[in-house]
Parts: sequence; structure tokens; C-alpha cells
Amino acid sequence: MRRLSWGRILLVSALGLSLFANFFLAGFIMKAVRDRFGGEALGMVARSYPAEFRTAFRQALREDRPAARRTIRELRQAHLALGETLAATPRDEAAVEAALARVARASEALQALVQGALRDAARDTAPGPR
Repeated sequence: MRRLSWGRILLVSALGLSLFANFFLAGFIMKAVRDRFGGEALGMVARSYPAEFRTAFRQALREDRPAARRTIRELRQAHLALGETLAATPRDEAAVEAALARVARASEALQALVQGALRDAARDTAPGPR
């Protein structure tokens, strides 16, 4: 029978703790990336529909991924610009209105993209019982 030294026990414990921390960190990063690119919001939309339709919807979004990322990035930038405009002293009401209009345009562009994916998915799936 082999005797374990305190050094080995400490080393194995540290390695186990390191692995646990790495898995936790990887999950945290994956969630942050998903949230950053609108995955949670689109997931809520997708869960409302039958499985076959969800598959077609995800495929339609994947086919237009560069446009989706660009649209989400533009919306995020519009919101950041609005926040900066609202924080400015003194507040320029014309600039606030322009920033609000930019947010509205970016929101409409994202809505149009999602509706296009929904339309494509509806076209690509057969109607059936729920």
C-alpha cells in the first residue's frame, strides 16, 4: 500500500479545483456570448413554436448570421449612444430625439430580420397539428 503525502493530496486538490473553475468560467463565457448576440431573446421567440418550425427558424437565422450580428450590434450601439446623450450636461433635446430615432430604426431592422426568418420558416414547414 502506497502512502500519500500531503503535497500530493494538495496538488490533486488544486488540480481538481482548477478544473472546476475552468468549467465554470467556460460556461459563464458561453452564456455571455449567447446573451451578447441576442440568443436568449431569440430563444424565447423560438420556444413558442412547434419543433419542426423551430428547426426551420434557427436555420433561417443561421443562413443570415452576418446580417443578424450586424443588426444586433447596431441596436446595441444605438442604445449606448442614447445613454451617452442622456448623460450629457446640458442635455440637448434635439440630440436625444435623434438618438431615440436611431434606436427605433435599429429596433425595426432587428424586428424585420426576425420576421423574415419567421416567414422563411413558415414557408419551409408543412402545416400540421400542434
